[in-house]
Amino acid sequence: MFVVFEGIDGSGKTTVSNLVAKALRERGIEIDHIREGGEFASQLVGRMREFGKDTRNVALRPWPEFLMDVARDAQLLAECINPALAKGGLVFADRYLYSYEVLGHYGRGLEAEQVRPIIDSVAAGVWPELVVLMDVDPHLARARRRVSKLEKKGQGKAKSSQGGSRKGLGGVGMMHRLREGYLRLAEREPKRWLVINNGETDLNLVVERVTEAIVSLY
Repeated sequence: MFVVFEGIDGSGKTTVSNLVAKALRERGIEIDHIREGGEFASQLVGRMREFGKDTRNVALRPWPEFLMDVARDAQLLAECINPALAKGGLVFADRYLYSYEVLGHYGRGLEAEQVRPIIDSVAAGVWPELVVLMDVDPHLARARRRVSKLEKKGQGKAKSSQGGSRKGLGGVGMMHRLREGYLRLAEREPKRWLVINNGETDLNLVVERVTEAIVSLY
């Protein structure tokens, strides 16, 4: 079973996905988490992602950015996701091709009629049984990211590249467009998507709800 966690930056998807994985493992369920602790299972994919985030590459235009993003997931599918699914059990991923459909179309203004066929071609029929959308107000998400960066800096864990990202240069307006895009995708496939309000809701309750939703499908 394939489960994907989606949401804007700062929505809490990585935190929740890791806590849900922990809760399920405590029940004796094996999880292949493709981005355990925020780190990709593929070092190559991690390096590809850093290139796309680097603000020094601000000249990267929307189409090349989109093609690089889907190429990264094509690599992740071939190297990590498909082999994990072939073993059976539960496979978790933080972000999937949905993210790049949302960023390309709603964030960068690419035509949906051009973006979608490429997304479908890369997926080759591999779609999650469940998409957990961590929905949060962009202002709150941005504040959370600032706090997280300050905490990492204080702990000496901040990476030298953590001065922001290319996507972050779009400001809160970009995050509003991306949030709207995610909600549109959820409306398109309501049986596949579970929308979770991760604003002021207690984190333990969020983890419990997502865990039970996965167990009910597994």
